Amino acid sequence: MRYECAARTDVGALALQALDPPGEMQGLLEEIERWPECPLVEGHGGHHFGLVRWLEHREAGLWTSWRDGVRPTALLALEDCSVWEGEDVCSGFRGHAGEHTWALRARDSAEEAVAASRPAG
Repeated sequence: MRYECAARTDVGALALQALDPPGEMQGLLEEIERWPECPLVEGHGGHHFGLVRWLEHREAGLWTSWRDGVRPTALLALEDCSVWEGEDVCSGFRGHAGEHTWALRARDSAEEAVAASRPAG
């Protein structure tokens, strides 16, 4: 089994753009992921992606994208992947690269993630 990437970023002020409509802040900030985690397969190339907020009744979510060391600057409305394996549905976006999220394993601990990032030898 392969691991998920799990890179994280701080969406900062983008969180306010995720409100729908923008003036309704009461209670909605709890629905926004301020530190989204990349669900793609570990070692993927290119941009990371992270879900900031589900868009209810639209089968889509507001995602952000970033490169290592660069903060995200925009939100993207992307349709849900919705590929099923038994009772598990992929929680990625439609057309994502690599395996579906149900086929990837999360790191069990911060120590395991650090150990995996060390060079072999």
